[in-house]
Amino acid sequence: MSSKNKLQIYAPLTTDCEIRLVHLLPGDKADDLVCEVQHARLDDIPSYECLSYRWGHDKAGAINLGGDARLELNENLLNALRFLRQQDTTRVLWADQICINQVDNEEKTKQVELMGEIYQSASRVIAWLGLADDKTPSTFEFLNSLYSSARNNYIREMAHNKELGAPDALFDNKKPKNDLVPIRDAADFMLELVRAKLGHDVDHESASYLLSLIALLRDMRPRNATDPRDKVFALLNVAVNNNVLGIKPDYTTDWPEAYTKTSRWLLTNQKGLSFLKLVEVKAKMESRIPSWVPDFRSHDHMNFLYQPRMIIRKTNLYCSAGNSQAFFRDVNDPNLLAVRALYVGTIKSVSEPPGNLLGNVALGQRVLDGGEWPQVAHGWAKNGLYDPTGESILAAYARLRAGDCVGRLSSNVKERPLAEDYPSPGEFLFDANADWLLRGDRDDIGMTILGQTTRRRMFFTDTGYLGLMHRSNRVGDKVFVLLGGDMPFVLRPKGDRFLFRGEAYVHGIMDGEALTKARQRADPSWTPTTGWFEELRNGSLPFDTEEIILE
Repeated sequence: MSSKNKLQIYAPLTTDCEIRLVHLLPGDKADDLVCEVQHARLDDIPSYECLSYRWGHDKAGAINLGGDARLELNENLLNALRFLRQQDTTRVLWADQICINQVDNEEKTKQVELMGEIYQSASRVIAWLGLADDKTPSTFEFLNSLYSSARNNYIREMAHNKELGAPDALFDNKKPKNDLVPIRDAADFMLELVRAKLGHDVDHESASYLLSLIALLRDMRPRNATDPRDKVFALLNVAVNNNVLGIKPDYTTDWPEAYTKTSRWLLTNQKGLSFLKLVEVKAKMESRIPSWVPDFRSHDHMNFLYQPRMIIRKTNLYCSAGNSQAFFRDVNDPNLLAVRALYVGTIKSVSEPPGNLLGNVALGQRVLDGGEWPQVAHGWAKNGLYDPTGESILAAYARLRAGDCVGRLSSNVKERPLAEDYPSPGEFLFDANADWLLRGDRDDIGMTILGQTTRRRMFFTDTGYLGLMHRSNRVGDKVFVLLGGDMPFVLRPKGDRFLFRGEAYVHGIMDGEALTKARQRADPSWTPTTGWFEELRNGSLPFDTEEIILE
């Protein structure tokens, strides 16, 4: 149906709480789908069911809206309506593809803002998973069997809360109508999976972080969205901190502008640069958005040094900028970001990528003991020592390739060691019985190294620092500590500005050492004290920084 005809179907919504409901008229299986679209006010507490489903791009048929009016819909929604239609009773539903005028961006913006309330006000929500196949019965039997052993009040209570939407939600995969799976039952099952994955009770996690917008943006990246703007807008009614952020869906903007505005909102609200960890570095970056803006359409997570859960929680592994807040200045161009930074060094040498995950090999030979990486690192060092920390270059390399931490397969959490001596690289990787400071099973350490080095290059700066960065970065790129950031970042000069090239692990400055040295340069008589980073929370800086403009 043309945009003109669509506009003829939809009478304007006249109040902020007004919505449309689709009345699915009764019929037999072979009958055409006939519907009536009527207006309703949420404050009148209308009775209806919400239909949740996957959109898709292709139109497969149409519903009859009376007379000659027909509305084309995708196949998934058509199948859901056919299945849900009753033989003798009208069914009242809310489905966004029908109830929102999709060619009216102003209306769509306002209606998407209401979606949280729309779902909360529904008598129940039906999640349509698509048509069944041969595996569907056994899958639901498996879910039900797992549910029988799932007992946890946290998710059960959260399922009643408005943050999770529906008062009575059902999963529907074209099972018999009397055999649908309540979402609260499925929530208990999901909790069991979460607990098994995290290795501890999810009660100990703060929901304010797990359901924060930045956490949702990170976790939902593998999911598809028909409209790329919905990779942000669809999460706003779920995020617990959306009222604080003040972000509103705006379908009059295109996706590059929506992503840029979202990044600025996160920066302004958090006073930090956590959102930069969501930027996926590639050899050829997306040109329609600034280099510092995450492309939330991207599904590939292998380009992140930082672990997902560390973005969600405040128990960060690293604090290269101490407890400093992000200093940013408004510039006339919304695509530019001006921040304060400390220069670390210019990359003067790089290694080859490690060759991980190639030819049925997990860890490439280059990263192992006796391989190219430790040999190159030794060649870069002076007298076998790593100047920034004073330790041997072999110990520095052993810490570098694991990001100075060890992962736990049992808990999916990384841990930092204490400041004591480290084992030799051979012991570190292969001797599972040694009583190391970096304790962990051999597989834990191997997986940590794999995660830290895959798609990376090792680099050496003109100031003597050894680090890891994305493999697409190169000699001449520069490393900075940006105030308000947990990690050092690689920037590429472009005239008097810079392109953002992702985070880096730089051995010897991951715990704020660069800030300590900057203060000592500013005041040679100053002696570092325990907890001096706390002084940075108020925004005052006892050392000089430079302004960096990212485009």
